[in-house]
Amino acid sequence: MAMVGKKALVKEVGLGGSAAGSEVLSEKSSEEVTETHKIFRTLMHFPGSAFTDLWDKTIPSNKFTYHLKKMEDEGLVEKKEGKYFLTTKGKSEATTVDGCLGKNVRRPYVALLLVPRRNGKYILYHRMKEPYYGVHGFPGAKMDYGEEIVAAAKRELKEETGLEGEGKIVTIQNILTINNGEIFGHMTQFVVLFDEPKGELIRESREGTYDWATKEDVINQKNLFPDVPGVIKDVEEKNFCIKEVKVIQKDGKFVGIESRNIAKWKL
Repeated sequence: MAMVGKKALVKEVGLGGSAAGSEVLSEKSSEEVTETHKIFRTLMHFPGSAFTDLWDKTIPSNKFTYHLKKMEDEGLVEKKEGKYFLTTKGKSEATTVDGCLGKNVRRPYVALLLVPRRNGKYILYHRMKEPYYGVHGFPGAKMDYGEEIVAAAKRELKEETGLEGEGKIVTIQNILTINNGEIFGHMTQFVVLFDEPKGELIRESREGTYDWATKEDVINQKNLFPDVPGVIKDVEEKNFCIKEVKVIQKDGKFVGIESRNIAKWKL
């Protein structure tokens, strides 16, 4: 990288030990940034840095060497001809790291909403774990790292309900949950419909209880996840939607929902 470009990037993202960098960093986050984070962010932007490029002299050389060696031992950093680079493992870690801080930050997670429907009835799930203990809706789950969407949904359907079937993605929702004016949760959710799944329903598990119910019984259920009526409507009308959703809570209780279609077409 040209020196002018490198100086500009140092100033922009706060690399190294400059005053400008410290100011940017303090504005970006009040959380502690360790030597490991500093090394990570520098090698993300400047692969092939020398020891003197990585060490900002805010701690003694021997202490900094300890942190650098630890990252080498963990397989995150490698040294080639006197220069330091992120390894393949380090680059993989970098996909979840903030480029300014050099550390993992909280981001939206990928979730699944399972909508099993058989003989005109849906599974009504009574959730018995936090968060949202006691709320009713459809079974949900988080995707595991490396999974495909429908395959993950089929696995979760079997594990949670004992049912098996072919899943079809019918809605994608970007859901923000706001509690007392602050963000409580953020997820990207794939809604997967299972029409006429096979098997015997497991009525109870550590996750909660499950039962078949008409759409009217589901919609009229007290303490219901606010997005459920809209999901049922789209399923019944055979719509495929991409949505921005804001779920509103007050003191941990649902009080409203704002939902906007970004895209919508017939399945």
